[in-house]
Amino acid sequence: MVIAVAEEDFPQMLRAWGGSAAVVEPFGSGSRASSPVPGGWLCAESALSPLEFCQALTGDGVHATVGSVRSGWLDHRPEVWVSAVAYRSRESAPGLWVDASAHEPQREEVLEKFYFEMTADGSAGAISYERFMEMAQPNVVIARSGDLEQPESPQGPEPLSPHTSSLDSASSDAAN
Repeated sequence: MVIAVAEEDFPQMLRAWGGSAAVVEPFGSGSRASSPVPGGWLCAESALSPLEFCQALTGDGVHATVGSVRSGWLDHRPEVWVSAVAYRSRESAPGLWVDASAHEPQREEVLEKFYFEMTADGSAGAISYERFMEMAQPNVVIARSGDLEQPESPQGPEPLSPHTSSLDSASSDAAN
């Protein structure tokens, strides 16, 4: 989960989440401050350079350093579990509901939260949990955030060749 706040609100929100430190890195034409919070990340973007944003945050009582989230400075970040529910919707395409939590959820817990959020506004009418599940035909996937991350080379991800794929190389290996 990423909680994006305005740059002027970042120090106060960071303290509210019990944090005191952030890393500031180049982002777009400005910079972004990031800090781990329970269940995800607190982030704020700024038009200031990374050094200027770092100095502004330090002046507001945040221990800020210029660096990179990928550099390992935040290796202590909390583990996040991502749950996704693909479901049959009223639209021509299937629906997708995504949630994040700081603990590994059980399938039933994910489905109960999905049901609550989908029916809380009353747009689904008065429908029982069982009937809702029957109509939605949900498919649940639960993954740890570390399982979702893919390391990138310093130059970024390698482009795929339009003429070969991992299946092509696997089948040629099997033939040899």
